[in-house]
Amino acid sequence: MAGRFVLSGLARLFSAVTEFRAGLYQRGYLRQHRLQHPTISVGNLSVGGTGKTPIVACLAEQLIDLGYRPFILSRGYRGSAESSVEVVSDGSRILSTPDRCGDEPFLLAKTVPAARIVVGSKRWKAARALGEPGSKTIYLMDDGFQHLQLFRDLNILGVDATRSPWTDAPLPKGRLREPLVAMQRADIVILSRTHHLGVDRMGEMIHKLNTSLPQIPVFPFSHQIKDLFNLQNARPVPIDLLREKRWVVLAAIGNPKQFLLDVQQADGTIVGQALYRDHHRFSVRDLADLASTCQETAADAVLTTEKDAVRLSLPDDFPCPVYTLRIQAVDRSQTQFKSWLCDWLCRLDPKTDSSATGKTPK
Repeated sequence: MAGRFVLSGLARLFSAVTEFRAGLYQRGYLRQHRLQHPTISVGNLSVGGTGKTPIVACLAEQLIDLGYRPFILSRGYRGSAESSVEVVSDGSRILSTPDRCGDEPFLLAKTVPAARIVVGSKRWKAARALGEPGSKTIYLMDDGFQHLQLFRDLNILGVDATRSPWTDAPLPKGRLREPLVAMQRADIVILSRTHHLGVDRMGEMIHKLNTSLPQIPVFPFSHQIKDLFNLQNARPVPIDLLREKRWVVLAAIGNPKQFLLDVQQADGTIVGQALYRDHHRFSVRDLADLASTCQETAADAVLTTEKDAVRLSLPDDFPCPVYTLRIQAVDRSQTQFKSWLCDWLCRLDPKTDSSATGKTPK
């Protein structure tokens, strides 16, 4: 009882501090840096996995389709270069490693090879790492909702459909990085992982968002299995293999339950699990334990996530095949999001300074 009281008090204090900080930026007491080209921020309110990385990849690919050049700015969390600046990709080749830049930026470099990607705790400094980026550049700030040092022309808030923010609480009592009032800074909301909801439940979530955030468009997205990939021979395999084998699932992500649910919804048979905290670096002992789990459960193969796969160094004599399940974010609104994005881009001139757009920071 006393512990819950203390956590509630700390959560209220945390909310007050974060709200006060945001107010200082909004009123101009703390400086916001503006980049040379339009900046789009993609972020969320909660800690842990919300399906943000596939959304950033999807957005980058859509910008490329529309003739723009995405320049992704990431913090590089848990990478050794996080406190400095590191070029992950120059848009033609990968120049870093997962240990240096972090697993998520490295995965984005593999998923969207045409995107330029730089990591650094101060994104406005990281944006200068490749010099003048040229015309048609759009900066994409990954996990940027709370990174208020950098001005954004478009603020995208991701909300995990499987974890309602209205039943959560601020840190340390819950998982929210800010109180719910911070959602009002968003320009649009992407409701992710809606494939885990029925049509009625998805409609309820969208209605609640529309009620809480009037005038802010909401777009439902789902995660769709793209393919299976054999890590040992670096080849894609038919997706039907997912239903044919007995799997041990290996995951070190923020929300492993959703990955397990993705496998089960695709009719995969899970006979064992090896779950670790987010961004865990797999040791020799971890791989030995994984091999033992495969033998004990008579598993046919190991199945892991794309993010975990970039941190996984398998020995040549690992006794079990290892596959990664590649997932992509898909707009469920019948291309309405891409149309909205296209209209928004038409109102901007990428060749001009973002301060010339005339938009007041939210």
